[in-house]
Amino acid sequence: VTASGVSATRPASGNVNAAPAGNRTDYAIIFDSGHTQSQQRIAETFIREAVRPGDRVAVVETKMGLSELPFTDVRGDMLNAVRNVSGLLCPSATEESFWMLRDVISRLARVQGGRPVVVFISVGTPLLWSGVIPTMRRDLQPLAMDRATGIRRAFEEAARMATVTRIPVHTVDP
Repeated sequence: VTASGVSATRPASGNVNAAPAGNRTDYAIIFDSGHTQSQQRIAETFIREAVRPGDRVAVVETKMGLSELPFTDVRGDMLNAVRNVSGLLCPSATEESFWMLRDVISRLARVQGGRPVVVFISVGTPLLWSGVIPTMRRDLQPLAMDRATGIRRAFEEAARMATVTRIPVHTVDP
């Protein structure tokens, strides 16, 4: 017991949960597209260098179903979750990617006791947003436009959810 009457305890080996719940950050690291090894290195570095005692991490893949956010406060478990990413990844962010991002933000907003933060690791946005459609063959343009519209709608919904819940989303393009 310290002079202020607060009990001081030592964290268990590998357990980074040493801070009161109100001071912790709850990170949702979302793996989307790209090269799995580079994504894993980025996430491992983030966990080693940015996750502080008391923080929790949930590792999520956009191509996997999501029943809950699998939080852990044990650094070894965080790193194992990153190493066990399945590799069911797509070549660039898709409509499904952004709907999953919106869902994770919504679930994270309901978690009590921590400051929510999303880290979205993905290989950029689709080229269709960068003016590629006008350069395509005319017969492919309607299909590409439908796809781009769906992706944009999902992206806007994810951005709206982040804004409404005031949850920051940090994007990483390996």
